[in-house]
Amino acid sequence: NVILDNEKYKFVGKYFNYGLAMAQDRKTELWGYVDGQGREVVRCVWRSVGHFSEYLAGVQNSNGKLGFVDVKGELAIPCKWYVMDFGGISCFGGDSILCVGRIICMAAVWLALGWV
Repeated sequence: NVILDNEKYKFVGKYFNYGLAMAQDRKTELWGYVDGQGREVVRCVWRSVGHFSEYLAGVQNSNGKLGFVDVKGELAIPCKWYVMDFGGISCFGGDSILCVGRIICMAAVWLALGWV
């Protein structure tokens, strides 16, 4: 069970990916992630957040652009993409389209990270 400060968080998710759950700051209503002890691992500075997959989670900044943080709270891919959802098929576009598919295409993430 998560030990959390109800004064600090308006919401804490009940599902954990890579030991982290989504959390919403009560005052700012911004999102981040906490661990099983209620410690804020990824600061609550994001307009919205997604679930972790392959050690990365999508985050949306105050300008509405999407990037990815890792499980340590580091920004792995800068926030420069826009997100659109068309009935379960997601499009991520910034200067050009990053990916189209049912889930984030890991090859596109690898390209953005410069791994290929």
